[in-house]
Amino acid sequence: MLHLTLMTQLLAAPLPLDVQDHQLDNGLQVLTVRRMSAPTVSVQLWVRTGSRDERPGITGIAHLFEHMMFKGSKKLGPEEHARKVQGLGGQLNAYTSNDMTVYFENVAAQHLEAILELEADRFQSLALSDTMLASEREVVKEERRMRTDDNPVGKLVEAFITTAYQTSNYRWPVIGYMEDLNKITLDDCSAFYKAHYNPKNVTIILVGALEHADALAKVKTHFGAWPAQKRPARSYTPEPAPKEARRKTLSFATQTPLLLGGWQIPGASDEDIPALQVLGQVLSGGMSSRLYRGLVYEKEMANYAAGDVWEFAGKGQFYLWASARPGVKIEAVEAAMIEAVEGVREGGVTGEELDRARAQVERQAVYSLKRASGIAGLLGRSLIYYGDWRPALHYLDKLKAVEAADVQRVARRYLDPKLITSVHLLPEAKP
Repeated sequence: MLHLTLMTQLLAAPLPLDVQDHQLDNGLQVLTVRRMSAPTVSVQLWVRTGSRDERPGITGIAHLFEHMMFKGSKKLGPEEHARKVQGLGGQLNAYTSNDMTVYFENVAAQHLEAILELEADRFQSLALSDTMLASEREVVKEERRMRTDDNPVGKLVEAFITTAYQTSNYRWPVIGYMEDLNKITLDDCSAFYKAHYNPKNVTIILVGALEHADALAKVKTHFGAWPAQKRPARSYTPEPAPKEARRKTLSFATQTPLLLGGWQIPGASDEDIPALQVLGQVLSGGMSSRLYRGLVYEKEMANYAAGDVWEFAGKGQFYLWASARPGVKIEAVEAAMIEAVEGVREGGVTGEELDRARAQVERQAVYSLKRASGIAGLLGRSLIYYGDWRPALHYLDKLKAVEAADVQRVARRYLDPKLITSVHLLPEAKP
């Protein structure tokens, strides 16, 4: 068994991070973080699979499978996993993204072994059946209707993704397409489980009131016999850099025109990401940002304006969006948005803007580090994006090093108005 210890002070974190990295004989990676500030522990299992690991015809299977992980195993019946965690006073949930699937529980520290036993059961012996698939398929289809098909913002985002990504594995939505959800079979699910839910493709992260050796021993008790398998190769087709603007207009049963515009940026491990995050705050970080102040207050063109950085392991997106006020054409809103972007590209940012934006990003990061689950999430994302948890320890250092010149440089490099991906969602014409 490999054993690596690192103690380090994470800049601005409330406590030093006492991290130990272990690997069991079957290839399962285990990170333990001793943090005695509260008598609780966060248990997270990070699976290196997401929608990017699907293929046309079975889009949505990663997210569908996340649902099925709560529907019974060798020892437990449907929903019994959740009931047992809640019976211990714990919280639990899961989520699927383009690059990962994450399962987590937050419980009192004395229940750590009980949680590990529950997770080992479903990760090693999930009970798959046609009945389970049929039930969860309908749940996910209804989720898709609610969040995308019948939701103007969801419809806008999906149209943006399919316009911005035309060859990459990121070109389909995480929730999948309805026609694919209808076609996924039990054999598809069994193959997905066998390929991706194996010890070499999972990392367990434990953060809280624990002793490293004791926590590791508990993991070995419940996961040590999990048969080793080869880690599945992750396919990824990079999206070519756009050579011109990509535009799409769609109509929807809504009263408010919406705009989503974005630009291709590098993957989350790139050195430019901290500067792009600061740029995002300058342009769209709250009511004092250039975009909100300009479009909502000064020009009175928009009801709302915001934006952010979509980080993926592969190429991501820097996006801005707005809703137009009555009587304002969405094209005029986009022109004002581009004007705000050009203001940074040509004129840079002020020292006050830089300090405020940098502080906003830092505050968000530090707030998450006050919670055991936030620390686990930081380490897990670093594992997915970098292939290593250690870069997470230097994130705030890199953020503090961002200067005004860096913000202007990334704006010039990535936010070329001639290369925007722009989607307009307009109210349906009245009959």
